[in-house]
Amino acid sequence: TTAPAAHFGLSDRGTIAPGMRADLVLLDGDPLSDIHATRAITQVWCGGVSHAMS
Repeated sequence: TTAPAAHFGLSDRGTIAPGMRADLVLLDGDPLSDIHATRAITQVWCGGVSHAMS
């Protein structure tokens, strides 16, 4: 994620660190070996705020 952030001039994202924008999706599985793992979302963070999954 660092390279795309740098390319587009987005200095507040691209790494997981204090003060950086945190948009993350945590999956229960490996989407590279099984695309259906993208349906098993465990946790989502938008703008550094955790959102509960139902």
